Amino acid sequence: GGFFYCMPSSGSPSRTVINIVNGAKTRFASIFSGLSVLIFLLLFAGLIGYIPVPALAAIVIVSSAGLINFDLIKLTWQSRLNSRIGMIITFVSSLVLPLEYAIYLGVISTILIYLGESGQVKMNYILEDEDGQFIELPLNKISEQNPKIAILNVEGDLYFAAIEGLQDQVERVLNTEIQVLILRFRRTHLLASTGIIALNQIIRTAKEQDVDILFCGIQEEIREPLEAAGVIRTIGPSHTFTASDVIFESTQRALEKAKEILEEKEAS
Repeated sequence: GGFFYCMPSSGSPSRTVINIVNGAKTRFASIFSGLSVLIFLLLFAGLIGYIPVPALAAIVIVSSAGLINFDLIKLTWQSRLNSRIGMIITFVSSLVLPLEYAIYLGVISTILIYLGESGQVKMNYILEDEDGQFIELPLNKISEQNPKIAILNVEGDLYFAAIEGLQDQVERVLNTEIQVLILRFRRTHLLASTGIIALNQIIRTAKEQDVDILFCGIQEEIREPLEAAGVIRTIGPSHTFTASDVIFESTQRALEKAKEILEEKEAS
């Protein structure tokens, strides 16, 4: 077909289109194309069977080369360790496994890495200084200062992978000398059923140790499941403070309430 500026396709309109696009001038292009293919089939039948494989391989190589984004690879490698791990797993598996399995393995490994990261609840101790400013400190600073009122900032989504870390950290704080505990949920955007179970357990533990609990920084996506599960009713509506557009405004109101509770306890 190459000798006559055409390529053999089939005995259908598609061959005519291909011939015209490649410069065929007359109907004899199809005739000579068919004759040339027939001659090659008769003389080189064994070799013709190998033509599709390298041709297809060349097409795949050329098309795949355009899919490689070196800038994105460089950015991924220079970012976090977990991003590099996910990229390496996907790359190596694509070399040693069938492509569909490599894709599955890459997706699954990325999901597992995400679950591991999102399952880590970060908690900080918030302290009000002499000027009325709020300062975030590591959680272990509570044991050094032994405050009567402690504000814990909860950062992360509360679902099955995170509840164990949440309970352990809060219960360590409850074992100190605090009398009022404020949990701030301003940086929490997901509260699953397992998270609600964990909060109920924390509330029960606090009551056993005669520690009052207040919630502040509650956003709408957190308030709805808390109300539906009866958590707000359990600790009391006066012990919950909804987040506002003003940063630390609900925390300030919760702290004032905590001081009132502490005064009542000390008076009694």
